[in-house]
Amino acid sequence: MKILPNRFKAALSQRTPVIGSWIMTGSANAAEAMSWSGLDFIVVDMEHTDASIGDVVAVMRAIAESGTEVVVRPPSSDPILIRRLLDAGARTLMVPFVETVEQAESIVSACRYPPKGNRGFALMHRGSRYAQTEDYVSAVEDNICIIAQIETQQGIDNTDGIAGVEGIDALFYGPGDLSCVVDQLGDTSGDKVRSLIRHEADRCRDLGIASGTLVPDLDSIDWARDVGFDFISVSNDYGMIMRMSKEIVARMQRPLAPAAD
Repeated sequence: MKILPNRFKAALSQRTPVIGSWIMTGSANAAEAMSWSGLDFIVVDMEHTDASIGDVVAVMRAIAESGTEVVVRPPSSDPILIRRLLDAGARTLMVPFVETVEQAESIVSACRYPPKGNRGFALMHRGSRYAQTEDYVSAVEDNICIIAQIETQQGIDNTDGIAGVEGIDALFYGPGDLSCVVDQLGDTSGDKVRSLIRHEADRCRDLGIASGTLVPDLDSIDWARDVGFDFISVSNDYGMIMRMSKEIVARMQRPLAPAAD
């Protein structure tokens, strides 16, 4: 058995734009249903949810046949957690709050076996298909994709250095945290936030590194495409559920039109 190529990483390297969404519920069933819609990737969020490694594995199993790639956002850059996620089969990580070159280098090191890094070695795990992937050790690092999430002014100031770290494949700009940078907390679609995000996307293009963002709804997709992001995540499972639920309630609260005679 040979290792399967990481389609998400390949798309980024070729600058082929991809579209995805977010799983906040940790539900494998929700992820499975969403994956069959044709999404290129689904982010499983462990930072702002109660999702466990077990939940991440369940999602990976659920959508394995669909062709949708799983992107895992761990709650931090903790190298022990990163190693556990890799052993569990994760191969695209979106690491939050990357602020320095040293932090980026530490994340890359946690994803690589010695002598290139300090990932602990074991072969009997899900990532290697329980030691049945014969080229796992030689090929796995070529298929690990690392996205550094830039969320603070310090991260923005150090972007050139972070982008230059070998093994960092892309930078991600979340409008929520960046709204703090421009002192407009929560105004994720405001002019100041979008101006900053556009500036950073242009900067990534000049640096030759892929970039991505998330948008809350369909109306924002064209803006993100116009900016030129390489990967765009739209809404999340909670957001979709709440939006439709509110629309149903609003429709039911409308007065009925008078019946025609």
